[in-house]
Amino acid sequence: MDPLEQGLNLKDDISEEDGNILALEIIRSEHSNHSGSVSNIVFALYNIGQYRLTGAGYSEEASDEITDWIEKHFDRNDASSDKLAELLFELTSKKSDELV
Repeated sequence: MDPLEQGLNLKDDISEEDGNILALEIIRSEHSNHSGSVSNIVFALYNIGQYRLTGAGYSEEASDEITDWIEKHFDRNDASSDKLAELLFELTSKKSDELV
């Protein structure tokens, strides 16, 4: 199954490690370069965050790549960027802390 579809359709608990792997697969996929996929990617990453067994955020590597992707695809002055606040709180790296 495509990583994005897997993230969007996740309905069972996922380990932190598997969540990090899936998030990285989504961010590194061809979908991440298409503006039409942005909302689906955000929902998939949020979904993964909700189903992780631990309360810890994404790994530093995953959160840095997610943060880079967010900076690339969202304008800080755009109201829709505010919708990312919950996802940003899930991120754990120092780089993601700079965005908040």
